[in-house]
Amino acid sequence: MSIPAIARGLVRMMAFAPLRLGSRPTKGMLRGPGESLAVAVDRTVQIFDMALSVYTLAGVRVWLTGKNKSLGGESPLDLMKRGEFDRVRAELDGLAEGVFV
Repeated sequence: MSIPAIARGLVRMMAFAPLRLGSRPTKGMLRGPGESLAVAVDRTVQIFDMALSVYTLAGVRVWLTGKNKSLGGESPLDLMKRGEFDRVRAELDGLAEGVFV
């Protein structure tokens, strides 16, 4: 199984599985207003790919769901659910550059 396939599986398992995937947005879904599910999944997979450049697959899951001091005590997944992907990307960019706070 390829890494993108694993990342897509994690997206479904961690964020979308408990939600109905109809055409209307659902509370807690990782997509912005008027954004298609395909775009939301693609954006989320990009975050997973970035995280995989820093962490192992198991580490990605821990990092995504764990509280993070650099993110104001929230988990990256919490921020993503609110559409704050830029903050998550910035955190991953810092980690990739070796900036640990």
